[in-house]
Amino acid sequence: MTENNGTPEQPPGTPPPAEPPVYSQWGYPPPQPPQPSPYPPPPYYQPMAQYGVPDHPKATTALVLGLVGLVGGFTCLLPMVLSPFAWAIGVKARREIRQSNGQLGGDGSATAGMVLGIIGTVLLTLAVIALVVLVILLINDPGTFDDTTV
Repeated sequence: MTENNGTPEQPPGTPPPAEPPVYSQWGYPPPQPPQPSPYPPPPYYQPMAQYGVPDHPKATTALVLGLVGLVGGFTCLLPMVLSPFAWAIGVKARREIRQSNGQLGGDGSATAGMVLGIIGTVLLTLAVIALVVLVILLINDPGTFDDTTV
């Protein structure tokens, strides 16, 4: 039942045994080369470069100033002084971005900074008006500065 070289005989009509797969030293099969796609690319396919335009630096500045002015205004009134600057810088950055013909980005940041600056400026104006009214009411109240004490 064995051949001369020591391997067992196979019955006639059976295929020879498959060779064991070749594995690398780490126990994985070697990488196969990539197979081409069976489908051709569409005729309009053109790979596009993947890069973006840089953001306008003042757009980010307007957004940060608007956020600090509005959020800081709710904790204490002093940071609200930054809101008019955010408004002005946002308007200027948006104008420069739109005049750059696509060479600069950041229009959304500039717009958000401008809107936050407008809201903060309105709130700052209302706070100043309320403070002025409060001072006027305190000065004109006859009982506030009464020298006679009982």
